[in-house]
Amino acid sequence: MKKLTLLLLTCLALAVGCKKEKSEVVDPDHIQQEIWSIYDSDNNDSYFGIRFYDNSWYRRVILENPSFVTLNNLPMVLNPLNSFYEVKYNNQKTPSGTFVFSDAWKRVFINIIDLPTSIELPPIDTLYRNKDNVVTWIGDPCLGSQEVITFYEGFIIYKTIATTSQAGATSITLKAGSFGATALPGNTYIILYRESTSSLQQGEIAGGKIIRRYESMIKKVYLK
Repeated sequence: MKKLTLLLLTCLALAVGCKKEKSEVVDPDHIQQEIWSIYDSDNNDSYFGIRFYDNSWYRRVILENPSFVTLNNLPMVLNPLNSFYEVKYNNQKTPSGTFVFSDAWKRVFINIIDLPTSIELPPIDTLYRNKDNVVTWIGDPCLGSQEVITFYEGFIIYKTIATTSQAGATSITLKAGSFGATALPGNTYIILYRESTSSLQQGEIAGGKIIRRYESMIKKVYLK
Protein backbone atom coordinates (compact mmCIF):
# COMPACT_ATOMS: atom_id res chain seq x y z
CA MET A 1 0.00 0.00 0.00
CA LYS A 2 1.23 3.47 -0.85
CA LYS A 3 1.22 4.67 2.78
CA LEU A 4 3.87 2.10 3.64
CA THR A 5 5.89 3.21 0.61
CA LEU A 6 7.42 6.13 2.53
CA LEU A 7 8.72 3.85 5.29
CA LEU A 8 9.90 1.17 2.88
CA LEU A 9 11.70 3.61 0.59
CA THR A 10 13.38 5.26 3.55
CA CYS A 11 14.51 1.91 4.91
CA LEU A 12 15.76 0.87 1.47
CA ALA A 13 17.75 4.08 1.13
CA LEU A 14 19.33 3.53 4.54
CA ALA A 15 20.10 -0.07 3.66
CA VAL A 16 22.24 0.94 0.69
CA GLY A 17 25.85 0.80 1.82
CA CYS A 18 24.93 -0.32 5.33
CA LYS A 19 27.10 -3.22 6.43
CA LYS A 20 25.56 -6.24 8.09
CA GLU A 21 26.99 -8.84 10.41
CA LYS A 22 25.80 -12.14 11.80
CA SER A 23 24.59 -12.46 15.35
CA GLU A 24 27.13 -15.17 16.14
CA VAL A 25 30.02 -12.68 15.86
CA VAL A 26 28.37 -9.83 17.82
CA ASP A 27 28.52 -9.41 21.57
CA PRO A 28 24.84 -9.98 22.53
CA ASP A 29 25.00 -7.12 25.03
CA HIS A 30 25.70 -4.77 22.11
CA ILE A 31 22.56 -5.66 20.15
CA GLN A 32 19.85 -3.00 19.96
CA GLN A 33 16.28 -3.74 18.96
CA GLU A 34 14.17 -1.42 16.82
CA ILE A 35 10.51 -2.51 16.86
CA TRP A 36 7.74 -1.14 14.64
CA SER A 37 3.96 -1.49 14.80
CA ILE A 38 1.99 0.16 11.97
CA TYR A 39 -1.73 0.12 11.38
CA ASP A 40 -2.86 1.14 7.89
CA SER A 41 -6.45 2.32 8.29
CA ASP A 42 -6.97 2.74 4.55
CA ASN A 43 -6.52 -1.00 3.93
CA ASN A 44 -7.15 -2.32 7.44
CA ASP A 45 -3.66 -3.87 7.44
CA SER A 46 -1.44 -4.40 10.48
CA TYR A 47 2.35 -4.48 10.10
CA PHE A 48 4.93 -5.57 12.68
CA GLY A 49 8.68 -5.37 12.14
CA ILE A 50 11.89 -5.67 14.13
CA ARG A 51 15.52 -5.20 13.23
CA PHE A 52 18.74 -5.43 15.17
CA TYR A 53 21.87 -3.28 15.37
CA ASP A 54 25.35 -3.71 16.77
CA ASN A 55 25.60 -0.49 18.78
CA SER A 56 29.42 -0.62 18.64
CA TRP A 57 29.44 0.02 14.87
CA TYR A 58 25.74 0.61 14.23
CA ARG A 59 25.69 -2.23 11.74
CA ARG A 60 22.62 -4.32 11.05
CA VAL A 61 22.64 -7.73 12.71
CA ILE A 62 21.24 -10.79 10.96
CA LEU A 63 20.15 -13.56 13.33
CA GLU A 64 21.66 -17.01 13.08
CA ASN A 65 21.05 -20.13 15.15
CA PRO A 66 20.63 -20.24 18.12
CA SER A 67 19.27 -16.65 17.92
CA PHE A 68 15.70 -16.21 16.69
CA VAL A 69 12.72 -13.87 16.80
CA THR A 70 9.00 -14.64 16.71
CA LEU A 71 5.79 -12.63 16.65
CA ASN A 72 2.72 -14.09 18.33
CA ASN A 73 4.52 -17.45 18.47
CA LEU A 74 5.24 -17.52 14.72
CA PRO A 75 8.70 -17.11 13.10
CA MET A 76 9.28 -13.71 11.51
CA VAL A 77 10.52 -13.47 7.91
CA LEU A 78 13.66 -11.47 7.09
CA ASN A 79 13.29 -8.79 4.42
CA PRO A 80 16.83 -8.60 2.96
CA LEU A 81 16.23 -5.14 1.49
CA ASN A 82 15.77 -3.37 4.82
CA SER A 83 16.94 -6.01 7.35
CA PHE A 84 13.55 -6.04 9.09
CA TYR A 85 12.03 -9.27 10.33
CA GLU A 86 8.40 -8.75 9.35
CA VAL A 87 4.85 -9.98 9.70
CA LYS A 88 1.90 -8.34 7.95
CA TYR A 89 -1.74 -9.10 8.70
CA ASN A 90 -3.64 -8.17 5.55
CA ASN A 91 -7.16 -6.84 6.02
CA GLN A 92 -6.92 -7.51 9.74
CA LYS A 93 -6.84 -5.05 12.61
CA THR A 94 -4.51 -6.93 14.95
CA PRO A 95 -4.78 -5.48 18.48
CA SER A 96 -1.26 -6.37 19.63
CA GLY A 97 1.93 -8.20 18.83
CA THR A 98 4.20 -10.16 21.18
CA PHE A 99 7.84 -10.15 20.07
CA VAL A 100 10.09 -12.85 21.53
CA PHE A 101 13.80 -12.46 20.82
CA SER A 102 16.34 -15.05 21.95
CA ASP A 103 20.01 -14.06 21.64
CA ALA A 104 23.17 -16.13 21.10
CA TRP A 105 23.38 -16.75 24.84
CA LYS A 106 19.79 -18.04 24.78
CA ARG A 107 18.49 -15.18 26.90
CA VAL A 108 14.88 -14.36 26.04
CA PHE A 109 13.44 -10.84 25.78
CA ILE A 110 9.71 -10.18 25.38
CA ASN A 111 8.10 -6.95 24.16
CA ILE A 112 4.33 -6.62 23.76
CA ILE A 113 3.21 -3.91 21.34
CA ASP A 114 -0.36 -2.63 21.38
CA LEU A 115 -2.18 -1.23 18.37
CA PRO A 116 -1.27 2.45 17.88
CA THR A 117 -3.80 5.05 19.04
CA SER A 118 -6.18 5.92 16.21
CA ILE A 119 -6.33 9.17 14.25
CA GLU A 120 -8.51 10.03 11.25
CA LEU A 121 -9.11 13.03 9.03
CA PRO A 122 -12.38 14.94 9.45
CA PRO A 123 -14.86 15.48 6.60
CA ILE A 124 -12.98 17.88 4.34
CA ASP A 125 -13.02 18.48 0.60
CA THR A 126 -11.02 21.68 0.06
CA LEU A 127 -7.72 23.09 1.31
CA TYR A 128 -6.26 26.49 0.51
CA ARG A 129 -2.72 27.15 -0.69
CA ASN A 130 -2.48 30.81 0.32
CA LYS A 131 -4.13 30.91 3.72
CA ASP A 132 -4.00 28.95 6.94
CA ASN A 133 -5.96 25.70 7.18
CA VAL A 134 -6.84 24.24 10.58
CA VAL A 135 -7.52 20.51 10.43
CA THR A 136 -9.14 19.05 13.58
CA TRP A 137 -8.54 15.33 13.60
CA ILE A 138 -10.84 12.56 14.81
CA GLY A 139 -9.21 10.83 17.75
CA ASP A 140 -7.48 11.42 21.06
CA PRO A 141 -5.48 14.60 21.76
CA CYS A 142 -1.72 14.54 21.21
CA LEU A 143 0.19 13.21 24.21
CA GLY A 144 3.07 15.64 23.88
CA SER A 145 6.81 15.14 23.36
CA GLN A 146 6.55 11.35 23.14
CA GLU A 147 4.10 11.57 20.25
CA VAL A 148 4.07 13.43 16.94
CA ILE A 149 1.16 14.07 14.57
CA THR A 150 2.17 14.59 10.94
CA PHE A 151 0.12 15.84 8.00
CA TYR A 152 1.27 14.56 4.59
CA GLU A 153 0.18 15.54 1.09
CA GLY A 154 0.92 14.00 -2.29
CA PHE A 155 0.46 10.82 -4.29
CA ILE A 156 2.43 7.59 -3.65
CA ILE A 157 5.34 9.67 -2.30
CA TYR A 158 4.03 12.02 0.37
CA LYS A 159 5.68 15.19 1.61
CA THR A 160 5.44 16.62 5.11
CA ILE A 161 3.23 19.71 5.33
CA ALA A 162 2.92 20.17 9.10
CA THR A 163 3.64 18.43 12.40
CA THR A 164 2.69 18.93 16.03
CA SER A 165 3.82 17.45 19.35
CA GLN A 166 1.90 19.91 21.50
CA ALA A 167 0.40 18.16 24.50
CA GLY A 168 -3.39 18.27 24.38
CA ALA A 169 -3.54 19.40 20.75
CA THR A 170 -6.56 18.19 18.79
CA SER A 171 -5.81 19.97 15.51
CA ILE A 172 -2.95 20.73 13.17
CA THR A 173 -2.42 24.04 11.35
CA LEU A 174 -1.29 24.12 7.74
CA LYS A 175 0.30 27.53 7.34
CA ALA A 176 -0.26 29.62 4.21
CA GLY A 177 2.28 28.57 1.60
CA SER A 178 3.09 25.27 3.30
CA PHE A 179 2.11 23.34 0.17
CA GLY A 180 5.01 25.03 -1.62
CA ALA A 181 5.43 27.73 -4.24
CA THR A 182 4.99 25.23 -7.08
CA ALA A 183 1.68 23.79 -5.79
CA LEU A 184 -1.05 24.18 -8.39
CA PRO A 185 -4.84 24.10 -8.00
CA GLY A 186 -6.26 20.63 -8.41
CA ASN A 187 -6.95 17.35 -6.70
CA THR A 188 -4.46 15.90 -4.26
CA TYR A 189 -4.36 13.31 -1.48
CA ILE A 190 -3.81 13.84 2.23
CA ILE A 191 -3.10 11.61 5.18
CA LEU A 192 -2.37 11.89 8.92
CA TYR A 193 0.17 9.85 10.88
CA ARG A 194 0.17 9.49 14.65
CA GLU A 195 3.56 8.17 15.76
CA SER A 196 4.93 7.53 19.24
CA THR A 197 8.30 6.27 20.46
CA SER A 198 9.05 4.51 23.74
CA SER A 199 11.74 2.37 25.32
CA LEU A 200 11.84 -1.41 25.16
CA GLN A 201 10.13 -3.40 27.88
CA GLN A 202 12.91 -5.98 27.75
CA GLY A 203 16.21 -5.95 25.89
CA GLU A 204 19.97 -6.25 25.95
CA ILE A 205 22.11 -3.70 27.78
CA ALA A 206 22.29 -1.76 24.51
CA GLY A 207 18.53 -1.11 24.73
CA GLY A 208 16.45 -0.02 21.79
CA LYS A 209 13.11 1.56 20.96
CA ILE A 210 9.50 0.82 20.06
CA ILE A 211 7.77 2.88 17.39
CA ARG A 212 4.00 2.79 16.94
CA ARG A 213 2.31 4.40 13.98
CA TYR A 214 -1.34 4.79 13.02
CA GLU A 215 -1.93 5.88 9.42
CA SER A 216 -5.30 7.45 8.71
CA MET A 217 -7.45 6.73 5.71
CA ILE A 218 -6.34 8.58 2.59
CA LYS A 219 -8.60 11.46 1.62
CA LYS A 220 -8.88 13.11 -1.78
CA VAL A 221 -9.26 16.90 -1.55
CA TYR A 222 -9.17 19.89 -3.85
CA LEU A 223 -6.24 22.24 -3.41
CA LYS A 224 -7.54 25.72 -4.13
